Amino acid sequence: MIRKAMVGVFAGAALAALVMVSCATRPYAQKDEKVFDLIKAINSGEAAAKELAEAPFLFDGEIVLMQNHLTALWKNLYMAGFRMYDASIVRNHFIKENSWREFGDTMDVQTFFKKYLDENTSLVEVKARNGNFVFLLNKEVNGFPRIQGFKGGILVK
Repeated sequence: MIRKAMVGVFAGAALAALVMVSCATRPYAQKDEKVFDLIKAINSGEAAAKELAEAPFLFDGEIVLMQNHLTALWKNLYMAGFRMYDASIVRNHFIKENSWREFGDTMDVQTFFKKYLDENTSLVEVKARNGNFVFLLNKEVNGFPRIQGFKGGILVK
C-alpha cells in the first residue's frame, strides 16, 4: 500500500515537472512590476542609455528603422520633459489579430506587426497624468521589457 502511494507521488511529481517545463516555452504577458521598472527607466532618462528599445520600432504609427534615430528619439523625449507620472496599468495582454489597428490603419503598421512582432509581444496600456500610452513590449533586455512600439498621450509638456 505504501509502495503504491509512493509511486503515485513520484508520478504526480513527474507530471507536475513536465507541465512546468512545457509552460516555460509558452509566451508570457509582461509582469506589472517589470512595466513599472520600465516606466521608472523612461522617467529617469535611462531608456535611451540602456537601449531598451530596438529598431525597427513603431512610434505612433511610424516605423523607425535606424537604431541611432531611435536612441535620439528617447533622449530627445526625456530632454523635452517627457515623463509618465502617477502611472497605472490599464491593459496588459498579448497582441491579438487586429491589435495593429491601435497604431494606425495602414499597410505599414499591419506589415510591422506581422514581420517584427511575435507571440511574446504584449500590448500594455499605461494611464499617466499626461494621458494614456500604449507599449508593445517583448522579452527582456538589460532586465527590462524590450520596447518595440510606443504611442499616445501628451509626449512633452
